Amino acid sequence: MKPLRLFCPAEDSSWSQSIQTERELQICKDIATRLGLPINLDEAAGKLYLGHAKDWQPSPPTGKRSINSTALALIKESEGCVLTAYRDPVGILTIGYGHTGPDVTSGLQINMAEADALLKEDLAKFEAGVADLVKVPITDNQFGALVSFAYNLGLGALGESTLLRKLNAGDYSGASEEFPKWVNAGGQKLPGLVTRRERERKLFAATTVSPAKAASVESKVKAQAQHRPDSCGQTSVAMAINCLTGKSHTDETINAKYGYDLLPALNSECSSHVWGTPDFTAQSWPLIQASLESGRPVLFAANGPDFSRSGRGHILLIVALTADGKVRMADPATGTAPTWTRAQCETAAPHPQGKWLMVARPK
Repeated sequence: MKPLRLFCPAEDSSWSQSIQTERELQICKDIATRLGLPINLDEAAGKLYLGHAKDWQPSPPTGKRSINSTALALIKESEGCVLTAYRDPVGILTIGYGHTGPDVTSGLQINMAEADALLKEDLAKFEAGVADLVKVPITDNQFGALVSFAYNLGLGALGESTLLRKLNAGDYSGASEEFPKWVNAGGQKLPGLVTRRERERKLFAATTVSPAKAASVESKVKAQAQHRPDSCGQTSVAMAINCLTGKSHTDETINAKYGYDLLPALNSECSSHVWGTPDFTAQSWPLIQASLESGRPVLFAANGPDFSRSGRGHILLIVALTADGKVRMADPATGTAPTWTRAQCETAAPHPQGKWLMVARPK
């Protein structure tokens, strides 16, 4: 059979999926029948529509995050802009920057302003979709790489991918290595997809943080000195809570209310966030960077002479990754925010309770 493109409305947006076999086509028809959805098969155009016409009106995006200029340029350059409707490699009518849908008809012509408007509308859906699929902090560059990936392959492909599974498990490095695997179309390896996936992979792995975002957490954290030899964790928790909520906690107020239960303190006081405690490794920097870009500081636990002269372990608050590769942390031992190298953090001995981070994400 001639390949078809299935278009189906979803709760927050709409998605499309390639249909390659008669069996896949029959499954789609059976599902539509069971759900009571109308079926509109346009074999000449290579499209199968499920749902009522009203479902195909553009829906407002639910996510608020937008891609940065680097990702936008990647998408525009990879898609190219064609102002007259044409059929893509699988026969789907397309126009502008890869725009498809019921509004694209044979012979349709648009101008550049209309192409940009269609791209903006399409991107809003993919931005919202990616924001919904990803459950861990990601940087603007990582977000942009994923939106480009989904714009090219579909949110369904991203949602079912090993890339997303690894990312949501906190394996940022492993997720990055999944991009080059998505370079085939119609059973063939396409040079254009090889180039695009490599650009997406590099963008995903980029460690550049915008100066404004890099400074946002640091400007909100007021370094505090611990009041007792063993209250570094409570002090760092107090600083993190104050940064996110505007409260005025100290190690003494945290101790009075929560004792040494640091995670319950964070989750209770920061009601709009959920905190977790992943292990710290050399692969943790993208997670830390993403958290800082999102305006959330990160707690860091370690031991050894660079961090704890007593050898009992120390807990600090990461507030910035500097342009020269340093790590700035609010240090409860001094009440200041000095810098360390990443190598110092990676080679430090573990805290008696392990070498870990405390990282927040929005509920």
